This record gives sequence, structure tokens and C-alpha cells, in this order.
Amino acid sequence: MKAFHVLAGPTVLAAVILGAGCPPQPPVTNRNAGNGNSNCLTDATLRAIAGMQFYAANGCAACHCNGAEGGCNLTAPGIQGAPQTSLDARLRSSQQQSAHPVKLSGASDCEIGNLAVFLGTLTGGTPLQGTSSITRGYNLYIQAGCIACHLASGQGVNQGGAGNAIAGSDPVNIYSVLAGDVRCHPVRVEIPADPCDNITYIAANETARQLADTPPGAGGEGGDTDPERQLLAYFLSFIAPPPAGGVVEPCNNISGQICTVAGNGIGGYVRDDTVATSTLLYYPHEVALADWDGDGTLDLVVDDWNNHRIRVVFIDQNTMTAPRMGAPGQLVRGRIISIAGTDKT
Repeated sequence: MKAFHVLAGPTVLAAVILGAGCPPQPPVTNRNAGNGNSNCLTDATLRAIAGMQFYAANGCAACHCNGAEGGCNLTAPGIQGAPQTSLDARLRSSQQQSAHPVKLSGASDCEIGNLAVFLGTLTGGTPLQGTSSITRGYNLYIQAGCIACHLASGQGVNQGGAGNAIAGSDPVNIYSVLAGDVRCHPVRVEIPADPCDNITYIAANETARQLADTPPGAGGEGGDTDPERQLLAYFLSFIAPPPAGGVVEPCNNISGQICTVAGNGIGGYVRDDTVATSTLLYYPHEVALADWDGDGTLDLVVDDWNNHRIRVVFIDQNTMTAPRMGAPGQLVRGRIISIAGTDKT
């Protein structure tokens, strides 16, 4: 058996391999138990986010507008709250009466269902139910109207939107924008005395007001402790692509070599259920080796402190990721998942 000395830093985990090379690999394991025979996502928030990404990736906003209110091109109707049956008929049916300028015949049932969940959150009615940080942050993003300019991806002008890219924004930046430090932002707590470049300023809705009601550091603890801004920032970090500039030292099974097993040297959180070196950690506090899933192979358990979760890296196994947006899982080595904490029950 090989042993590891694990070095935990703010944003990366490195392992020193002391023993011989890896033992023979056990059979591939699919750790997606719990979904029965379905490959679809089951968590409503993850489905809404997947639907949001599907909406962005397929250019739906070009005609139906960023908020799906309709009328942006080709007299496209509003599709907020459109049910899955209607979407299926319009997007995948070959019947003439169900004509749609763009047919997505290759879209799966899961993708159409996820799209329906996303569109259902845009009606201004009941927000997604749940207490997780991702769910509450998603609701804030939708209810504050951020999607109108910053798009479903949070990438804004990078993908043709009117606003800056805000995926990955921190709470202090969110406050600065909404409190008026960023000139000509269309949603602010105070309507400015001088209008800018024909932009119609909108008196902040209640959600935007909540996001800017407490200045950073007002609680005397330093930093930004406003709970709504923290939740929105967490959601924005969830949908943000991994930032460039990280360093990953490959593991080559060389005795005494230091290599990277999780993280890339940049702090934050972007995703789970992927290769551990392609995601981010945020001050891993403690690590341990344990056979978490009882398969006879040691796994690396990480207390990812500032991400408020306990994560497991399957070091020596090729394992299958969960299906995503209707696509089948991927066979990966060094996969990371969360087993407790934020968004876990």
C-alpha cells in the first residue's frame, strides 16, 4: 500500500508519494446511485441552473430575450413559465403546426425538462424552494433582475449582453454596483441626479434593496458580512468558469514527488463532480485518508473550510461522473464530490 503526506494550503492540495506505484486499479464504479433508472438531475436548483445554461448555449435569448419575456426578434412570444410539453412540441416535434425557427431535435428529455424548470423561475411567482446557498443565491439573481443584462451565464458583454461579466463577483463588488459606485448601472438604490447615455434608471426593487441595505463591514467584523450579498456571490462563483492562471503539478507515480491532487492554487468554488484539479478549493482545513465508500480503496477526504463542505477525492479510481444536462457521465480519474455541507442534506 502506498502512503501519502498531504500538504494543505489555502487553495491547493499536494501529495508526496512515498511508496511504489499505484496498485492495480479496481473495476470502474458508477457512484450515481439514488436516481433509479433515470439519468436526469433531481435537485430543482441544479435543474434550473442546467436549464439556464441550456437557454444560453442555444441562443434562446436572441429572440425570446434574456428574461424570456419575448419580443426581441421574429415576434418571438414570451416563454416564461412554459411547460415541458409545450417546449417539447415546439423544439422537437416535426409537425408543421409546431414550427419553430430552430429545431433542437437532438435535445434530451432531461434538457427540455431542465429548461422548463428554469423558465418557471422567471414568472415572478414562487421562487425555488430550499435553504441551500446555491438555491437562495439563484433566487436573488433572478429576482433582482440581474439576468436581463448579465445573461443566464453571468458573462454579460462577453456573450453579447449589455452588462459586465459578473460570474465570480465578490460581495463587496456587488454592493459597490448597487450602491451607486458604478456609474450608469440601471438598477441602483438611489436614482442619480444626472441621467447617463439614455439609460433609464430603475428604482431598486425590494431584492436589490436588500442586497445594498448594509455597507460592507457595518457589523464591525471587517469584510462583507451581508447575508444576501454572500449568497448571491456564492451563486455567481458556482456558475463562473474556473479562472486562468492556476498551476497543477502532474502526478507521475514517482517516489518522493510532490504533485497536485486537488485545486490549482486559486481560491474559490466553481463546481463539483469533476476532476479534482479542474475545480477550486478555498482554505482546505484538514485532510485524511479513509475508505469513505467501503470499496477497499482509500479516498482523500478534505475539509474545504471556506466552501463550507466536506469533499472526497477518489485518488486511485476511475469513476463515472453524474449525468449533466442530459449528457451521460464521464469516466474520470481523481474525481471530487461533496459529501456534506453546502447543498447537501
